[in-house]
Amino acid sequence: MNLGLRKSLVAAGLGSAVVLGLISLVAPTVINVLFTPPVSFGTHCEPAVQWALNQFRTTQLVGLVVGALLGPLVLRAWNQRGAQTQSPSP
Repeated sequence: MNLGLRKSLVAAGLGSAVVLGLISLVAPTVINVLFTPPVSFGTHCEPAVQWALNQFRTTQLVGLVVGALLGPLVLRAWNQRGAQTQSPSP
């Protein structure tokens, strides 16, 4: 693979991982602010919504970490398997 292409793919992957991490941290707070009614009426479900958004945030961040750790391992195994199946022609 071309070195410039490899650098571009690594930069794109790292950039998307950083943006996903930031979105995972900021989005639940924004959702909570946007959908909190100005006055409390009827049932009070803000604690349940806050818990669900915290679980959502935790799940996304765990998925990001697991993907960042397992992704390169799977890619390396895939590349080694492809290199073994390709035999040099005489």
